[in-house]
Amino acid sequence: MLTRAELDGLDVVVVVASADGTAPLVPDDLAGITREQNVDLQQNVMTAVLLLEVLRQALRRPGGLVIGLGSIGAQLGSGYGASKAALHAWIFWRAEDLGAGGVTANLALPGYVPHTEFLGDRVTPECDGVRVARSLVGRAGTSAESAACIESLASPDAGYITAPLLGAKGRMVLGS
Repeated sequence: MLTRAELDGLDVVVVVASADGTAPLVPDDLAGITREQNVDLQQNVMTAVLLLEVLRQALRRPGGLVIGLGSIGAQLGSGYGASKAALHAWIFWRAEDLGAGGVTANLALPGYVPHTEFLGDRVTPECDGVRVARSLVGRAGTSAESAACIESLASPDAGYITAPLLGAKGRMVLGS
């Protein structure tokens, strides 16, 4: 466990949380739908919010960098996507709030990267083909490419970049 003094002067905080807690539900099961949506919100939003709240006072001022991990799922329909879309508004709010102290806040949006722990065995050849076909570059992304997106936002040269949504997604979905 780190002490408060050991944390002071943090250069970069990456708030990463992601889980797809959704399960097929009967459409009229409102209690079940509420439970599942709350799971998505807790796993994908609240873990990021709480981590930053615990560490925000330790961020170096000026010059601290906050990077949230979003998802292209925010532009696709699902409970998971809705929870990831909530991170967009949250990171804009944190950027506005933290900016006065010289701290930036950005959101990285990794695209489709097959064979990850998150996707597990859900990547079938058919699923892979559909996702690759959506990409304007005609292939899936790699973990290294997603990491490079995050690394670029964590660079000391990124100190004037704040509040964008930066995607390593092969334009699988259009928009930011």
